[in-house]
Amino acid sequence: MSTTFYNNKFFQCLFVLLFGIATSVADANPNTFKTLLKINIGMHTGSFDKYDMKSIENVCEELRLFDDRPNHRMAIELILMCEAFAAANVKVDINVSPVPNYNRALRDANGGLIHTIAETVWSSSLTNFQDLYITQEVIRFGEFEKGIYTSPGHPLQKFKQTSLINFKDYSSVTFRHWEHDYKALREISGLVLTTIKFESLLNMLKAGRADFSLIEFPKNKSLEFTYYGVTVLPIKGVKVKVFNSRVFVISKKSKNSKEIFNALERGLTILRNEKRITPHYVKEGIITPAVKDWKVLNSPN
Repeated sequence: MSTTFYNNKFFQCLFVLLFGIATSVADANPNTFKTLLKINIGMHTGSFDKYDMKSIENVCEELRLFDDRPNHRMAIELILMCEAFAAANVKVDINVSPVPNYNRALRDANGGLIHTIAETVWSSSLTNFQDLYITQEVIRFGEFEKGIYTSPGHPLQKFKQTSLINFKDYSSVTFRHWEHDYKALREISGLVLTTIKFESLLNMLKAGRADFSLIEFPKNKSLEFTYYGVTVLPIKGVKVKVFNSRVFVISKKSKNSKEIFNALERGLTILRNEKRITPHYVKEGIITPAVKDWKVLNSPN
């Protein structure tokens, strides 16, 4: 036989050997996926419209946070989700659709209509949802805090020592379905009023129909919060903690759900180890180092 035959045979065998090794390495590497993962995500209508999601084709590359106003946590956490997939070396094609509310989004995910939600959810709210994969804690137990906010001229702002305030002498307002806020206010407030819109809540504080409410700290140094043209201020020195954790969920009924969940979980582990999760929340005021020494008014139980 000619040397050409042997040379060709040699290179053929070498190619097969190298291809086999490369394939084995790819299969053994959990960070390698052979196909693009397509993910359908539900986002609250308010955030969907605010960030003009319908005009965005590549979510992970095009979604931007605002520099001059408060950002919705949903947008922050959608970017965090993108970073987790990137850290896991997984390419994703995300399609975002609007959903009317948090509970509807959970039901849609549990039923397999969407893969996940563009925000973390309270781990305690998942008891009745059996068809969801649940990630590790993203906002860890007790990290989520809120301030006690009033209108600027309210008498509660005039106390120089918050230890002299008996909050049981004052009324508060929140949403009934915000179970953690409602529970905390029932503990510290004399009367808890409820409403159905955030604009209404702020207007009740402005008009004096309620004395205070619980609001996430904004990202400015003064911690002053302005929305719908209404400004409210925190009572400095006191806060409440949400004694729960927040997690991402992935529908077990959706296509490639296990692969998506595993990739997200790996990515979150990498981000946590590299200390890249908390800074997102610190930057936007959701976790606020400036209030770390303020007194916590509510109890864990």
